[in-house]
Amino acid sequence: MKVKVGTLQTDPDIIEIRPINEAIVSKYRQNMREGHVFPLIKVTNDRRIICGNHRWRAIMLEFGEDHIIEAELVRPRTEADAIELSVQDNIMHGEPLDGISLRRALNKLLSMGRTPLDMARLFGRSVGKIKQLAGITVMVVKGKGAPVPMPVKHGLEHLTGKEVKAKDYAEHMKRDLSGSARTHAEQLIRWLRNGWVDLTDIKTVTTLLKLKSILNKLESADQEKPKAQERAMA
Repeated sequence: MKVKVGTLQTDPDIIEIRPINEAIVSKYRQNMREGHVFPLIKVTNDRRIICGNHRWRAIMLEFGEDHIIEAELVRPRTEADAIELSVQDNIMHGEPLDGISLRRALNKLLSMGRTPLDMARLFGRSVGKIKQLAGITVMVVKGKGAPVPMPVKHGLEHLTGKEVKAKDYAEHMKRDLSGSARTHAEQLIRWLRNGWVDLTDIKTVTTLLKLKSILNKLESADQEKPKAQERAMA
């Protein structure tokens, strides 16, 4: 079917799993200028994009809303089918799902009634691995409702099962990089030792001083623990 790209719209559930990455969009735009041919964007009758959000965004920015493209019409029966089709399409071609996107898709599909065996077949993982990944969630507290299990990025696996405020979780998704605190700290230490940190940048220095202040408080608290134990025993 031929459609104007400006008439297409994103699917909220699919975008929630994998938000559009402008760096990927920029790369696709450059590929389009060089004449690369991309797979067809897959859409529903009501113009929802099931597969190809990055392709769609790149076409919109490169050629404008009135640009007409050939799209593939798909008819998923349920929202779970739509998400599964999106994942399958991504596995076949395009940018691979990163760790947190994979976990979001997995948890979403399991909550919609898919089984660990279904997910093992979809993602090409063992059932044991699927269950392990599905178990790495925190309980996000949203207002007065019951906490909702949500996946976290690599590095916060130790928070599994603990409650997290919705505001803090949203900030984690938006701003945090994957990796353990030790990994980030070791990198920062290397940069400081090598003289790679721009200490002429006021914002950088201010942030480093905040980090120093927090570490000093942690050190003071650790030193106070033995004293408190001694007083309790006296």
